[in-house]
Amino acid sequence: REQESPFHLQLRSLNTLLLEETARLNEAQSIARIGNWELVISDFSIIWSREVYRIFEVNQEKFIPSIKTFFNHLHPDDIEKVNDAFKESYLLQKPTSLEHRVINSKKEIIYVLEIWNVIADEKGIPVRVIGTCQDITERKKQENETLEMIRQLQIKNNGRFSVNGFILT
Repeated sequence: REQESPFHLQLRSLNTLLLEETARLNEAQSIARIGNWELVISDFSIIWSREVYRIFEVNQEKFIPSIKTFFNHLHPDDIEKVNDAFKESYLLQKPTSLEHRVINSKKEIIYVLEIWNVIADEKGIPVRVIGTCQDITERKKQENETLEMIRQLQIKNNGRFSVNGFILT
């Protein structure tokens, strides 16, 4: 085997580093249950990270993300809220954070926190939207359970609930 040139050795080393970094990023996203996505405005193409596919429970090899398929997965009661938030962020070019529900391919309701930012070119024209999608279903379930416990306590105490001696109604 011929000896590789210094350039090829450096290229192989950089490729190895890139693969290792990608593996670490995928693992971190899986642990945090947070993925990333990008929308290219010129052709409305969408790129999802592996974790976004997992959150939506769709096959990365077969599913092609698009605006249409994204909206098809939105909970019907949240479509207008998501659409309005996106329009506002696009027009004002400001970072946006929004909690909403999606219905995954197993027909389960998943709560997500989306955070995105509109990226403009040098003329101020939006060219990309870059964002994250975090599965917050467990947190929302815990919040709902806590609210239900408070509601039950209020019912038991004639609409009053006490915290550290303070009566809440």
